[in-house]
Amino acid sequence: MTFKVASDNNTGSADKFGAPDLNKITNMLNGNDINDTVTINANVFWRYVDSALKLFNTAKTYLVTIRTGTQTGNYDLAIPTLISNDTIITSGTAQTISGAKNLSSDLTLASTKRVLLSASTWILETSSNVFELFVNSVSKLNISNTLALFQNLDFAISTTKKLFFDGGGNTYALESSADNLDFYVGGTKALAISTTESVFGNDIVSKGGLTFRKISKVFEDRFTGKILDTVNFWTQNNVSGSNTYAMETGIDSGFKITTQASSGAHGSINFGTIFHFNPTNCTIFGIIQYDNANNQVYMGISSGTDPSSSSSHTCCVRMTTSTTFVELINSNGSNQTITATDVARSANNTPFKIICTNANIKLFLHVAGVWVLKATSSTTLPTTSCSPIFSVKNNSTSSTNGRAIFLRVENG
Repeated sequence: MTFKVASDNNTGSADKFGAPDLNKITNMLNGNDINDTVTINANVFWRYVDSALKLFNTAKTYLVTIRTGTQTGNYDLAIPTLISNDTIITSGTAQTISGAKNLSSDLTLASTKRVLLSASTWILETSSNVFELFVNSVSKLNISNTLALFQNLDFAISTTKKLFFDGGGNTYALESSADNLDFYVGGTKALAISTTESVFGNDIVSKGGLTFRKISKVFEDRFTGKILDTVNFWTQNNVSGSNTYAMETGIDSGFKITTQASSGAHGSINFGTIFHFNPTNCTIFGIIQYDNANNQVYMGISSGTDPSSSSSHTCCVRMTTSTTFVELINSNGSNQTITATDVARSANNTPFKIICTNANIKLFLHVAGVWVLKATSSTTLPTTSCSPIFSVKNNSTSSTNGRAIFLRVENG
C-alpha cells in the first residue's frame, strides 16, 4: 500500500497544516527518508499485535517478524548499556560471545551435550552420573560416583608438593628434594627412596610373619636346644648361694634356674660385662614362667647381675609371691620404682613387651590375644647401658625355680 504525497507547496500556518508537514508523515509511512529525527515520548505507547512488527533485511527482500509468547503479565525487555556496536544473542544461531557473562543461576546442558573449549577439547556427561574431560578428542579424566580415573596421560605433581591419601591430613607422599621420594604415615616418615637406597622407618613384615627390622642392635634367644650358649652370649651368675642352670626337656619349657634351698639364694644370667643396649631407647619382648611358690622372677635388661637391687640400672618385668599382680620394676642406680598391673601372676607363660624411652617406660601384657598397656613408669628411669637379664630369687628356705621361654632386646 502506498500513501499519496501532496504536490501543494503551501507550508500552512500556525493553526493549519501545510502539505509539506503532511508529506513527512506520508513519506515515513511509504518507507522514504525524510532527513529528520522523530522522537516518540516515553508516555506514548505504540502497540503491535503478535507478529505485527516486521523488520526488513538490509536489501528489503526478507522480513524478520517479532513475536511474543503467551504473556501473563506486563514486563520490560531491557537492552543493556552499549559501549560499541553489538549483536543480540539468540538461542538457535551459532554466535561468538566476546563479553564476559556473569550467571546468577544454574547453567544446564542437555544430557551428553558438550561444553566446547576448542574444536578438540570439551567436557560432558557421557552417561548418567559420569563426567568426562576430553583433550585432543581423547578422554583424559573420567569421574563416576565411585572412581576418578586419569587415563591416556601422565600425572605430575610439582616438586615438594604432597600427594595425600587421607583427604589432606598426615598421610602422603612427596618429592622432598631432587630424586628423593618420601612417604609419610601418621605424620611420620615411613619410607625414603633415593637413587642409591631405600630407607624404611619401621619394621617390614611379610604376610607369612617374617619380619625385617630396621638396622639396630638386636639380641634374641628362644631358649631351645640342649644347653644354654655360655660361650657366645650368656654368663651364669650365682648372685647369692649355689644355684643350678639347665635347659628343660618338656614342651615349651625353656631355660630353668633353680635356686639353692635357702632364703635369699639368687641366680641370674646376663652378658657378663658386655652392655650393648640403651635403656632410654629400646624394646624388650619376653615370655617368662613363674612357679608360683615363694620366689621372685625377673626378665628384661640391667647393668648388673641383680635386677632386684636399686644400685643397678634396671628395667624388668617381675613376678613375686609378696604381691598379687605382674609388676614393672625399674631403677636408676640409686632408687627403684615398682609399678603393679591389674594382671595376676600365674605359673603359666606370661608374654610381655616393654618400651623404654628417655621419658618413660611402658609395660604391655598380652591379654586376650592383643597387647594392652598395663603399667607406665616415669621416675627412677635407667640411663646406663644394659645387658639382657633373667633372674630367679628365693624368698623361702625351700628350693624354687623360674623359667625363661623367650627374650628379645633391640635398640630403637
